[in-house]
Amino acid sequence: MLNTLFDHLSIEQGPWTNVRVLKVVSDKDDGSLLYTHPIDRDEQQPEPADDTIEQQPEPTNAAIEQQNVFQIASAAAKIAAHLPNVHRLYFLGNDAESCCSEFVQHLSAVYGTQLGAFTGNTSALKRVPTQLTQLTKLELGLNGGLDVDKLPSICSETLRHLKLTEVLGNDIWHCFANAGNDMEIDGVLFHNLEKLFVSYKDVPLSEEQGNMFYSSSDQNSRGLRLYFPKLVCLDVEKCPSSSFLLNAEASSALKSFRITDCTGQLELTKHLSKYKDPVDSVVVSTCAPAGDASAFYSATSQLFGGKSCAIFTSLTLCSSPEMLDFNRINWIQLNKLSIFTRVPAVVLIDLISRLPSLNDLALSAVTMEGWDHQKESEVDNENCEPISTTITKVYYNDIFMSGDSSTPEFLKYLLLAIPNIAEFAFSNEYFHEMLKFVQALGHKSHPHLFQIRYDILC
Repeated sequence: MLNTLFDHLSIEQGPWTNVRVLKVVSDKDDGSLLYTHPIDRDEQQPEPADDTIEQQPEPTNAAIEQQNVFQIASAAAKIAAHLPNVHRLYFLGNDAESCCSEFVQHLSAVYGTQLGAFTGNTSALKRVPTQLTQLTKLELGLNGGLDVDKLPSICSETLRHLKLTEVLGNDIWHCFANAGNDMEIDGVLFHNLEKLFVSYKDVPLSEEQGNMFYSSSDQNSRGLRLYFPKLVCLDVEKCPSSSFLLNAEASSALKSFRITDCTGQLELTKHLSKYKDPVDSVVVSTCAPAGDASAFYSATSQLFGGKSCAIFTSLTLCSSPEMLDFNRINWIQLNKLSIFTRVPAVVLIDLISRLPSLNDLALSAVTMEGWDHQKESEVDNENCEPISTTITKVYYNDIFMSGDSSTPEFLKYLLLAIPNIAEFAFSNEYFHEMLKFVQALGHKSHPHLFQIRYDILC
């Protein structure tokens, strides 16, 4: 079944010494169909984007029989013999138990220490017999902790790009080892790491499970210390309260900071407190916490308040801001606000009037409870009192398909009441009514409406 896999690797041609990148793809749920992409590229060239990889010649196909383990090992050995200088290995497949995963396990075991980049799951590396000492880029799916204990030791010194997904617990950090003079450091030093993305597995844990997965009894009370002296980009999703990242030391060179669904763990923002140079972007997606929200107000005020160190700031709220105490909000440097839940119109207007630097506003649905319908007559009379705001872009995508008859009237109100609006995008169902409104008032008394860019959100 595997003979076709080697059609492009004739023995008469000899080893393909110029091939540096090998991409292995499993595109069936049972992992029985394998594609290989040998890519001829000098290792000194910049790493290609994924779409560049896809432009290579059509891959060779082979159906692999699940039961023939010897055949899989033999196939991997033959590939490695004909492509001896591969230093970037990509495995795109989800099933850690598939034969394709087994195939990549044998490949990674052969290439081992010469790998400079690897993308795949933890199971694909469990046969590597020695420490991975040359990796500069590692993108690893942890399958919720599966086979983490079987990973080889990974040298932290050489890494520049690290992406970890489906993380459960802190065990993965113990797989990284210091090198050279860093061996005496109390913790793990990622000396050259510039980009770090960590996404935790979103599963509810009992107290017993939490203690098991996030135990730090073998370290100090805050767990294994992590050091990132050259970190430029930090992106964290669903960070639990017991993550070692919360006690990490990051560099003062951070330029991009993003946290998603980390309500209650906004102490990650402490990494920004010592910066003198501006950060390019700070992007936060969270929910307004219930109960004591002191940490939320403190962290968001640091990120978006008067002492904000960011050039661009963005906040996405996944719960209605009506839960917030506006008197405790200090978001005067916030540039973009997105609200992915229903929000009362009166709350929204009150909130945006408190955000003097806001430029972009994205909404999912607005309810009209408590709305002063006198404002609708102001729209009819074409004489709306301006909202005190600097907003220039408004996006209204009714993902809840509310179909509220008052919504078009509210959109018309925003169109007239936001003084500097330059772009307005809205859901398709409001297109015809908004078009008639703009045409009527644009020709009559508000010619500036024709200067606004309108987009339809499908």
